[in-house]
Amino acid sequence: MVVLEVSLGKQRILAANMYFDINRDLIKLEALLQYAKAKATLIAIDSNARSKTWFDVIRNKRGQIIEEFILGSNLHILNCNKNVTTYESIRGTSNVDLTVTNNMMLPPVRN
Repeated sequence: MVVLEVSLGKQRILAANMYFDINRDLIKLEALLQYAKAKATLIAIDSNARSKTWFDVIRNKRGQIIEEFILGSNLHILNCNKNVTTYESIRGTSNVDLTVTNNMMLPPVRN
């Protein structure tokens, strides 16, 4: 996980990028969110999880776990429903990368 914290006047912004191992990184993500409670936060996640919630064609167990975590953590998924996938290989395509934000960062990213 790579985390960058920036101060813009009185506003504190936290940006993170992480490869997500479902078996160990929920704890890291929880710790990051606990630290970021009073900060606008944007997280890019290589989740290897599939979910129709972030516009993949299927949902797997990892996707279900991350969906529940995002919901329980009051995060918002910023992925858009486009005909572009976030992962492509000779085995196929999928949307396993997602970008999430908290309530404090939602207004700036919507604009």
